[in-house]
Amino acid sequence: GVGGAGARAGVGGGACGCEVEAGPAVMSYVGGGCGDYIQETTYKYVGCGAGEFDVVATRKANYTCLFVGGGVGVLVLVIIVVLLLLPGSTTTTTPLTTALPFNCNTRDNPDMWSIAKKT
Repeated sequence: GVGGAGARAGVGGGACGCEVEAGPAVMSYVGGGCGDYIQETTYKYVGCGAGEFDVVATRKANYTCLFVGGGVGVLVLVIIVVLLLLPGSTTTTTPLTTALPFNCNTRDNPDMWSIAKKT
């Protein structure tokens, strides 16, 4: 009956609750065999599920899901753009060490070195 409509009012609200009740329930066509009333000059209660009309709570759209989802999407996009625009590590083309004129790691006798090699 009319009291049972409140229990079914939350059905079909969406996974994230994007619809909220917007006012008092109104008589609406819900399909053959789905409602509790039939249409005459007035509405007549014919039993649970035997009619084509039922009292259904009116709904309005709640855009919170859209705003939150859009905000998260924009945030992710900004992070990706910032990461792509950051400069990478710089590489140098000059060697880190200078080449010595002599290899001092050889096992020859330092006494035999020339004066230029000793300095």
